[in-house]
Amino acid sequence: MEDGLNVFSIKDLENFSGIKAHTIRIWEKRYNILEPDRTDSNIRTYNESELKKILNVSFLNRSGLKISKIASLNEDELTHKVMTISSKNDDRSKDFQPGKVLASAIRFNETQFREPILSLIEHHGLEHAYCRYISPLLEKARILWQTGSLSRAQEQFVRNTVKHIIIAEDILI
Repeated sequence: MEDGLNVFSIKDLENFSGIKAHTIRIWEKRYNILEPDRTDSNIRTYNESELKKILNVSFLNRSGLKISKIASLNEDELTHKVMTISSKNDDRSKDFQPGKVLASAIRFNETQFREPILSLIEHHGLEHAYCRYISPLLEKARILWQTGSLSRAQEQFVRNTVKHIIIAEDILI
């Protein structure tokens, strides 16, 4: 359902991933990282799975992996590497476990999702809770979407619920 519905330009990929368009073109040519479709006028177009792939490549590259190493990974290895690197900081806090919170998002259980976040805000304050816990949770949800572990609807549930919590908290401050 998700793939094929959206078509992205190379500029879209640049904006989403932070990788310059000319670098994407070089990586396509040198490493066959992406295989875009072409319009009749030879303009590159990318589908959602290619967007996810360039986001994963960008994440691994920002994490210190060389592009030649990333390019040698198959889809499963790429997903595994992203998940491994993104999970390194999951256990840094005893009072917040993003995996458990995201499990409630998978079931679209807003009450179970909101409770730990509200507790963190109450205990640490909005700014500290956001920087230390909520922002990494949002990043984790994005990565899980990129790797196909969360659906688009689940990832949007996470983002929108967090947005509503922050708006409500900001009003209370």
